[in-house]
Amino acid sequence: MRRYILTLGLAIAGMLHLCAQQDIASARAMGNGSTVTVSGIISSGSELGIIRFMQDHTAGIALYSSEVSSLIRGDSVTINGVLKEYNSLLEIDPIHSVTIHSSGHTLPEPVELTPGAFEEKYEGMLVRVEQATMGASGIFQREAYGFSASGESGQLYINDPYSPLIGTPIPTEPVSLTGPLGAYTGTYQLLPRDQEDLVSYSSIRITDVPAISKLSTTGFAIGWTTDVAGTTEAFTGLTPDLELDPVKLSGTTTSHSVEIADRSPAEIFYIQPFSVHEGDTAKAALQTTITVSESGGTFRALFNQPSDPSVSLGLMEAEYFPDDLDDELIAYIDQANESIDLALYNLNNSGISDITAALNHAHSRGVVVRAVYDGDVNAVGIQTLQSGIGKIASPRSDYPHYGIMHNKFVIIDANSADPLNPIVWTGSTNLSYNQINIDPNNVIVIQDQSLAKAFQLEFNEMFGSSGPQPDPSHARFGPDKTDNTPHEFLIGGKRVECYFSPSDGTHHQILNTIQSSDHSIHVATMLITKQDIGDALVSKNEAGREVQVLINDYDQYGEPVLNALKASLGEDVRLNGEPGIMHHKYMMVDQSLSESDPVLLTGSHNWSSSAQLRNDENTLIVHDQGVANAYYQEFVLRFGDGEIIASDDNNKLPLSDLRISVYPNPASEWIHITTGPGVEIQTLSLIDPAGREVKRYLESIPADIHLGQLSEGIYLMQVTLTGGNHIYRKIVVY
Repeated sequence: MRRYILTLGLAIAGMLHLCAQQDIASARAMGNGSTVTVSGIISSGSELGIIRFMQDHTAGIALYSSEVSSLIRGDSVTINGVLKEYNSLLEIDPIHSVTIHSSGHTLPEPVELTPGAFEEKYEGMLVRVEQATMGASGIFQREAYGFSASGESGQLYINDPYSPLIGTPIPTEPVSLTGPLGAYTGTYQLLPRDQEDLVSYSSIRITDVPAISKLSTTGFAIGWTTDVAGTTEAFTGLTPDLELDPVKLSGTTTSHSVEIADRSPAEIFYIQPFSVHEGDTAKAALQTTITVSESGGTFRALFNQPSDPSVSLGLMEAEYFPDDLDDELIAYIDQANESIDLALYNLNNSGISDITAALNHAHSRGVVVRAVYDGDVNAVGIQTLQSGIGKIASPRSDYPHYGIMHNKFVIIDANSADPLNPIVWTGSTNLSYNQINIDPNNVIVIQDQSLAKAFQLEFNEMFGSSGPQPDPSHARFGPDKTDNTPHEFLIGGKRVECYFSPSDGTHHQILNTIQSSDHSIHVATMLITKQDIGDALVSKNEAGREVQVLINDYDQYGEPVLNALKASLGEDVRLNGEPGIMHHKYMMVDQSLSESDPVLLTGSHNWSSSAQLRNDENTLIVHDQGVANAYYQEFVLRFGDGEIIASDDNNKLPLSDLRISVYPNPASEWIHITTGPGVEIQTLSLIDPAGREVKRYLESIPADIHLGQLSEGIYLMQVTLTGGNHIYRKIVVY
């Protein structure tokens, strides 16, 4: 401490003195709204985002302003500004002036505390906690994590989406934790800055998340790396108790791999890799994996709005179900032989086919039916299931730190002896009138037993039981869940990833998918409020990738995200131009580039903090060009019908001027077409649900088109405007 005081004293001695300068402890005592001038050493940099922390020999304090964005650790500074308490954290904001005197100073020695000793006088100072054990496993993402030390509980927070800790393994062994002490809504939080703030007591450390590879019907491989050479070992089992014989390879290395063989198809397997160096052990978190099934591995992409067959690559077609996704689900329910598990945000049969009746009928013929649903929604279709059907509601929204049970998945016959029976139905579609009939939505149906068993693990965690009735005492939802499901699958030769929120780091996987792009990114999502996702899309656009984003409306976007997208993408960010809520949450990457890694990402997970941290959600990432292109076929129509919200420098007409009006719609005999001023139609076509062109006009485009010879149904009107713009309209003929 004496050396620190001398160092800080020398730094301050060279400062320009400002009027009424205080030491930090005296300034903190002046209270909210006071103007203060303080000097000290900066103890954090950009790894915590815009915020900085500084301290002198008396205390520490937070600084929050773009004025301090250039400050780095070790800077000696004088700050003038106003004290403000923000969610329990005392900070200087706004900042009127910043004077940097010198750089490269030794940081203050952290104060060693136990979690129970966190208090106001240490807020803003560097703090160290010894022998801290984390209460979670997996990878770090931007959120709060509980830890324990000395028999006391504390909390650390990964403060910024660009933190160096994002995506790194959460330590499974005790560590020394260091960082500025922050506060949020009455809870003190330790804010680690980088990996050096989580120091293992072991002489060896695992430096990445173990990766599954070589999946087959009889086994798999798992690999990891360590910072020094150690042994290659693993505990194994068919349950989390790891009851099978451990694996140990000869020799030592920093690059480790264990192969598991002689297993059965679609078999859930648990493994915990570890390495030993000089008597110290580094353990990875328990990993859950599953072998490849003997299922057919088929995929279907279902939509309640039409698609554009002209962009099909001939690998897989988008399937259009106008107003009858509900009937398609009932067809799967009627095929069930053994079990049906539903995790649904809502089920309301009003205005749609009676899904509840189909479930009750399945129960009556001996199928085990179970349901999980959101506790805040009046899911009358679930609540009116037969009394013998097991069902459980998620906690109400006033439950601490919980959001909503937002999943949309159905699992059929997961454990069937016939591997051709298991089905997973998921996507963005809730089971209600608007969601089935009006709001643009998608469903992906996958026939695979391994995936069905993985979804069932997640279902059982919320249900609290693997039996026919729930066990509320063991049910886990939202932040209380653990990362206990497999993430890697090989289905019909296609690599598939599966993640559940908030336990599995889904947000990090969305960012990884964006970063994987070599050519194009196409997004249709109800909302994006995560700034780092917006920044990643902008970065790819500015790197020359084709990036197109369709959003639902202004209100569901964070202003900084929307502004960044508009400024960078111009006409390639559009608003939903159709009735209802554009409810998709999907993204295609490099769908036209077979030599890259074409990917579809879809599921229930909105790109928001609630989905990341509080809600129960599910997400699939399918590495296959056919599946990605099937979704692109639907995207082209939705995007083409969207409304441009920012024009580029070429002064193209905004889509509000390009839009054509068609009425009446629905129509029986005639439709009348009008266009905006100065807009010329070059070609116009009507396309039936099978993709056949039934009418085409090349030069003379009539204002009135006769429909009398067309059969009842839904048709797609495709309009090409002079200049190359395309507009699409759905026409209902009755």
